[in-house]
Amino acid sequence: MNFTNGFDYLCIGCNGFAQVGDPEYWKKQKVEREVIMELVEERYPIPKIGDIQMFYRWQSFPHEFGTYHELVLIYDRDELDSLEYSDDTEEVELFNLFWNWFNEVESIDLETEEITEEIRKRYLKTIDFSKAEHLRVEKSGIKRKAV
Repeated sequence: MNFTNGFDYLCIGCNGFAQVGDPEYWKKQKVEREVIMELVEERYPIPKIGDIQMFYRWQSFPHEFGTYHELVLIYDRDELDSLEYSDDTEEVELFNLFWNWFNEVESIDLETEEITEEIRKRYLKTIDFSKAEHLRVEKSGIKRKAV
């Protein structure tokens, strides 16, 4: 896909299982990304709406405590705008169809107990308990990591 200035993104969100500042952030966000992407792609596949190019992406954003990630929809803003201002009522209907579909996607609750538990289960499978990877040594002694 050829990225031009006409592409934009709309935030959908994240679960929050991976927290910026957590030493295991990168492992946790990888699992969180997998679970959320699978869920959203299954329940809300990208529809064909006119010639609008769009796809889901796990996007990084800067934060004062580090980088964090959220699911976004990348879409061709110029193409969408051309539908909104068209004299053709069918094209205006496509514009409305896009926003109706996206409003459904955006309204998913990504922080449900079910989703969080699935992320937690998959994350625990990445830890090698035989090597005590779930423990870390700090100056004050051995502490159990929160999982």
